[in-house]
Order: sequence, then C-alpha cells, then structure tokens
Amino acid sequence: MLETARIVSRSGLDGIKIHLMHVIKNTALEQWYYEKKIKMLEMDEYASLVADVLELLPPDMVIQRLTGDAPKEILVAPEWAINKLEIINLIEKELERRGTSQGFRYRSIAGCVL
Repeated sequence: MLETARIVSRSGLDGIKIHLMHVIKNTALEQWYYEKKIKMLEMDEYASLVADVLELLPPDMVIQRLTGDAPKEILVAPEWAINKLEIINLIEKELERRGTSQGFRYRSIAGCVL
C-alpha cells in the first residue's frame, strides 16, 4: 500500500480514493477469512496505515475517500468498518499524535518521494 502511495504521488493525479478491504458474504474471500488464510486489519492498524499513506501524498492532492463501507447485511468483516465517522476521527487523531499531515513525507525534488 505504501509503494502504491509513492507511485501515485509521482503520477500527477489530482485525487485519490483510499478504501479498506471488506469481506463480503458468498465470496471466495469470505471462505479464506473463515479458513484464516487472510488477516484483516484492526481499526487502529488501518488508521495508522492511512496516516502513513497520507504523509506520502502531495499536500495538494484531493483525498476523495478515506474509507469505504459495504451494506451491513452482506458485510462479514471487518465489523468496525460500519462506523465511518469513528474511522475518520481515528485517522485525524493519529496524524495529530504524530504531528504530521498530508504531504509531510512528500518531497518533489527530482520527482522523489521519501
């Protein structure tokens, strides 16, 4: 995910949507989830990872989405994904805790992103 952020940072795109992985009923991913073949992020892990991504993105890039949701009736995991406002608040708190913001680790010298 961080390497994707670095590539997107150099792409010249105006905006990006960040979305977490959802396990949906009646999918192969659901089977893998129950077989413990995949690990889902906890909400605090997701917030920290999104903060890492935001730090790498250009400060003027439009962030169109910080999370996503699936209908409750088909969502298997993560259950915490239902509360989008809580997730967004946690991402903001993580950036505040770090004393950083979007673009904090972005540097456009010779097209390089740290």
